Amino acid sequence: MSPNTICSNLRSLQDAIAQAAEDWTVAICSPNNELIAMGSVFLPSCHLATQSIAELLARVPPDLEQLLVICDDDLADGGALELMHQLHHHLPKATCRFLAYLPQTTAPERLAALHSAGLDALCSKRSGGSGTVLRALIQALHGQQTVDAHFRAPLQQARSRALTPRSGHSQEADLSSRERELIQLLGRGHNATQIAALQQKRRDTIRRQLSLLYRKTGVSDQRGLIAWSIAQGLIRPLDLVAAAPPAASEPGFPAADGNRRRN
Repeated sequence: MSPNTICSNLRSLQDAIAQAAEDWTVAICSPNNELIAMGSVFLPSCHLATQSIAELLARVPPDLEQLLVICDDDLADGGALELMHQLHHHLPKATCRFLAYLPQTTAPERLAALHSAGLDALCSKRSGGSGTVLRALIQALHGQQTVDAHFRAPLQQARSRALTPRSGHSQEADLSSRERELIQLLGRGHNATQIAALQQKRRDTIRRQLSLLYRKTGVSDQRGLIAWSIAQGLIRPLDLVAAAPPAASEPGFPAADGNRRRN
């Protein structure tokens, strides 16, 4: 394909995005200046460029109705899953769509976790410059979930492994968005008391939710839940670097079988 043909195709895609994004706020959330620069060149409709979740939340208008976020999974304050959870909480009435631009080496379990959480487009950096990402943006704006061709095989492999029984249990658990958020907070070093304060709930409520998670995932304590979540791609190892190692259980916290630990 000649350079002129490539430029013509990209211009056509840019025009299609401009039309599809007419009533949308488009934002980039990434510490990667290359992604921000690429978005600025190819997305004239991009209104925000931020380098962290906290910065995006601070700059997004609270009365926003439609938001499309282009991100990666390298955010220091939580990654793409945390970004999705926090934006949905911050803008409960808005329609939010998410496109993640990820390296081809992204773990299959992480791809599966992002896809299951409702991420609208999984795009590989290997496809950069081909128009694939711009097409995925258009589909996301129209409410269609897409997966880059480079990610389809690893994603299917992760799903197959997740459904393979191990020791009489399925590795895959049917987790709600609330449970996924709880796992994210645990991974970032928060205990049940702190999570209760953050979510404005009773500590006993958080404890009950954790006990249910133990039963669902076949683990017996918080350490087991963290290990299971990393294996499933729900938590990035990066998130654990700054977090203190979780205790097996808080004092008096009921384990999965409902019995209290002995001190």
